[in-house]
Amino acid sequence: MTEITETQPRYTTISQMDEEFAQLEYTATVFPEGFFHGRILAFGGPGFLLAPLQLPASAIDGINPWRGKSFWGDRGANRWISDSRDAHYGHFRVEIGKSVLDGRKTLLLDYDVPENPALLRRILGEARQIPGAYLCRMLYRTGAAPLELLYFTLKKETQVSLP
Repeated sequence: MTEITETQPRYTTISQMDEEFAQLEYTATVFPEGFFHGRILAFGGPGFLLAPLQLPASAIDGINPWRGKSFWGDRGANRWISDSRDAHYGHFRVEIGKSVLDGRKTLLLDYDVPENPALLRRILGEARQIPGAYLCRMLYRTGAAPLELLYFTLKKETQVSLP
């Protein structure tokens, strides 16, 4: 298994990320808390819709409005555009459960909550631990098997105190 870190170069295929994700464990007994900076690693989904995005995920670093996710208790939301606390959209419920793809223990980020419009409520995030961060995948629940939309990392933002 290749060791995945939050700062390594991005993979280009979902299948490469699937192999890595399948080997990871979720061992924590508490939920994440606070802001976690996000970094997109790979895009997936239906090829005809995402063909324009079949480029290295690093190509969007400078223009990506998504900053990461904020967690508070068993709830959370995506942070967009700025680092202000009021730029949250795409809320989710947090729970420890089984992956819908491999049945293994996973941190679930379920977007089926009243704050979201119907389109977002079909999103389900899954997260497992890597050194110093989480490796996550975003799924879109359909009538058949869920579509894998993307992989990303979440790394806890730390505050540095100046003397």
